[in-house]
Amino acid sequence: MADSDRRTEAEIREAITAERQALDETLAKFRRELGAQNDLRRQLPALATGAFVLGFTLSGGIGATVRSVLRKRYTRRERLVRGFVVRVQSR
Repeated sequence: MADSDRRTEAEIREAITAERQALDETLAKFRRELGAQNDLRRQLPALATGAFVLGFTLSGGIGATVRSVLRKRYTRRERLVRGFVVRVQSR
């Protein structure tokens, strides 16, 4: 090795210090990201429950709308006759 490739003890210590600082910053960033994932993981049961309730409500709402739209429409006369039949049967 040539003398120009050799580093002094101070340069090596400085490089180690810089590397430690870079590792500290990376570790701090990793811990922040890991904390965010853990927060989401703690909220997962509530999110799943909310998604279930929302899906159930929407499907019920869609079902009620379809029943309302597709149900048989009675004319006024049919409603009167039906009401009369119910009253006669209840006597």
